[in-house]
Amino acid sequence: MSIAWGCIALLGIATSIIVSIIPVGAFDLSCSKTRELADPSARRSASCDDTVFQALGIGPAVQVAVILSVPAAVAAVALRTWVSATVTIIYTAPLVVGVLDWPTWRIALLPSGALMITCSLVLTLFQRSALRHLRRAAVGS
Repeated sequence: MSIAWGCIALLGIATSIIVSIIPVGAFDLSCSKTRELADPSARRSASCDDTVFQALGIGPAVQVAVILSVPAAVAAVALRTWVSATVTIIYTAPLVVGVLDWPTWRIALLPSGALMITCSLVLTLFQRSALRHLRRAAVGS
């Protein structure tokens, strides 16, 4: 189980790398309307054609990596069903942030949050089912 949770944590890190190399114009609503980057955290000379990393720095990549990787890493270490269920609930936060802050680069959290919820839900249900099966086998022997 911990290997599967570790893979989900690596998926979160890979997502942060992907988000950082995509042009900021693909995410930012001001770029699609005026072709000018209006994000206050962007550097002054940044354009809509710059990558998120070039325009906004390392902050977005670190935020995405932490938000998507840390819960799965905790579940990998804990290996408890209640922790896995809690992590699944926690992964709704990136989804909500993506919806609420959709005009900015945080819209990238919407599909990645949905993917993380799906993966963690499958793992949680599998973990619960495997634990139930092991308990039945222990009682039967």
